[in-house]
Amino acid sequence: MRTGASALHPYALDLGQVDGVTRVLRSSPDVLVTYVHRRLWPAIIRLADEIGHVRLTAIREIQTDRGSHRVEETPFLQWVSSAEMQAASQLAYDAAVQALHGIPSILIKG
Repeated sequence: MRTGASALHPYALDLGQVDGVTRVLRSSPDVLVTYVHRRLWPAIIRLADEIGHVRLTAIREIQTDRGSHRVEETPFLQWVSSAEMQAASQLAYDAAVQALHGIPSILIKG
């Protein structure tokens, strides 16, 4: 059940829904699921080469007609809109790093 301010937003998800979206992925020791607020997408896109395009794959769990779930993956360059790409291209590298201050360094490939 949604409570508080999120209950008022028409696109808010119950925690159970969010949990279901990442259920399969979280069970893998090789996967880290990170949620990034849309306002930070230009910074993430600007640093995509450092982070790694494969690591920026969008995931979505879909319930099939038979009731089972499957994960749909959208590669980085397919989910990024031209407007988001343009915003990222106008963002200086240092500004992108600063915008993501506090994001775990695990995101940057080493």
